[in-house]
Amino acid sequence: MENPQDKRLQHLRSVKEKQYGPFSSSMNKIAAAWNILLKDQLRLGIEGWQVALMYAQAKLIRITHSYKEDSYDDCELYLLQAKEMQQPMTEEWIRGYLKWQKDQKKKK
Repeated sequence: MENPQDKRLQHLRSVKEKQYGPFSSSMNKIAAAWNILLKDQLRLGIEGWQVALMYAQAKLIRITHSYKEDSYDDCELYLLQAKEMQQPMTEEWIRGYLKWQKDQKKKK
């Protein structure tokens, strides 16, 4: 007899596969896409902005199977986060950060 946890996971997998296609196929597509993004990076260490790009890429792979508004929203947020993290720090950004830091100390 199957235990309730196994039954629940089988049902969940079935629902997700109807939305996004076969789980193993999606994982293989994501692996191939992440290999493109990471190249030799695994030896050097992954940076936060790269994680955001990989998450966005995984959402894009999901979207190719079927439309889901939430996946588009998530993808946009991941791309924005990657952009913010990767762009070079400017003098204006540093001034803004120092002001923010000063304001945070005042709040305490």
